[in-house]
Amino acid sequence: MGVGGVIIPDQHWLNGVVDLCHKNNILVIFYEISSDSGRTGSMFACQNYDIYPDMILFGKGISNGTQPLAGVIMTENIYEAYYSKERERQFRHGFTNSGHPIACASGSVTLNIFKKENILNLVKEKEKQFSLILNKLKDKVYIGEIRIIGLMIAIELIHPVTKKDLNIADLDIILRNNGLIASQMCQAVCFMPSAYTTPDEFSSGLKILCDTVESHLTEEARL
Repeated sequence: MGVGGVIIPDQHWLNGVVDLCHKNNILVIFYEISSDSGRTGSMFACQNYDIYPDMILFGKGISNGTQPLAGVIMTENIYEAYYSKERERQFRHGFTNSGHPIACASGSVTLNIFKKENILNLVKEKEKQFSLILNKLKDKVYIGEIRIIGLMIAIELIHPVTKKDLNIADLDIILRNNGLIASQMCQAVCFMPSAYTTPDEFSSGLKILCDTVESHLTEEARL
């Protein structure tokens, strides 16, 4: 879950949910708009868990964000349910820009780059490098749980005195003004770095975050 603060599901729990759905003939749909296209180190996040849902919704990354492109992958039995010569069984729909040639061309180019530049392995390597850098933050009293899968990262902030969630108003705007673009989800600060972000650039971003939080805590202590 990206918007919720990069919530990474437990393997046993996720397998249990999917198994329960399949046993009760409930379709399993994975909404992978944020976690597709190599973001987690695999083309789709479900592959990290060796889970294959009935439907996968994907988008954004498939065109590297250059064009609005999205799609759905489904199991053959779902596809066959609507693929019929009988009109009443067909899934008849249409969108104005379906199959847009420019959007689809951008997706084709993106997939070629993925293969040519071995993006999936690059993401996995960056995950290892960034994990080592993130480990250095664990001794800071205002840093709570740190979550990382591929290049989806969340850092929880806690108040060093109360030990409760540390919510800094408009933190994302303050960080942007200080030179760092990040997403703020209450007490969680989320990062979605590029596969080409260097360890030095990542470290510089974390320094901006730490300096900003420490400045806030210092100002709070003065009040």
